[in-house]
Amino acid sequence: MFELVKFELYKIVSRKFNILALSVFILLYFFSISRFNLEYIQHFRNMHIEWNGPLTEERVAIARQELRELEAQREEDWEKYRADHQNQNGVIFEWDETSGSKLDVRFALVNRWERFENRNALLADLRAEIRTAEAAGLRDFDYSKNLMHYNMLSGLKPPSGDYFRGWGQLIDFAKTFGFVILGALILLTLAPVFADEYAVKMDSLILSSRHGRKKVVTAK
Repeated sequence: MFELVKFELYKIVSRKFNILALSVFILLYFFSISRFNLEYIQHFRNMHIEWNGPLTEERVAIARQELRELEAQREEDWEKYRADHQNQNGVIFEWDETSGSKLDVRFALVNRWERFENRNALLADLRAEIRTAEAAGLRDFDYSKNLMHYNMLSGLKPPSGDYFRGWGQLIDFAKTFGFVILGALILLTLAPVFADEYAVKMDSLILSSRHGRKKVVTAK
C-alpha cells in the first residue's frame, strides 16, 4: 500500500502544471509577506510590552478603564474638530496615531478577556447538563458530546496580553485569498487522479484486478 501511495504522489508531483501552479501560489504568498509594514508591526509590539503575560481581572479592569477614557477623549476631539470645520464638506477626522494605537490595544485585551468569561459561562452550563445526565443515569451521545466539550474548554488557560497581530498577518493570505487559490489548486491537482484512468481505458482493468477495488482505489 505504501508503494502505491508513493507512486500516486509521484504522478501528481511530477506534472509540470502542478509544479508551476504550486510555484505561483508560493510566490503570491511571499509577495503578500513582502508588503508587511515592519515599522507598524514593531509599533504595536511596543504597545503590548506593558501587557505581556497572563491577563487577570485586575489588569483587565485597568485596560477597560483606560479604554473608556480613550474613547471619551476621541469623542471630545471629534466634537472639537467638527465644530472647527462645520462649514467644510468632506472633512476627514484623523486622530492621534499613538492614542489610536493605545485604544486598539486596550480594546483587543478587553475582547480577549470577554471571550474567556464567555467560556467560563459555557463551562457552567455544560457542568450543569453533565450532572443532570449523570443523576438520571444517561450516558447517551449528548452526554458524551457535552463531556468532551467540557474537558476541552477546561484545558484552556487564561488569555495573555502578548502581541499576536504579526502572526495573524502572516496567515491572513492563507485564510483569505490563499484559501481560494489553494482550493483551486487542489481541484486541478486531484481531478486527473481518476480522470486519466478513464481517459486511457485503464479503469476497467483496475476495477477487475484482484486488488484494484481496494488497494489501488484506496491509494488513489
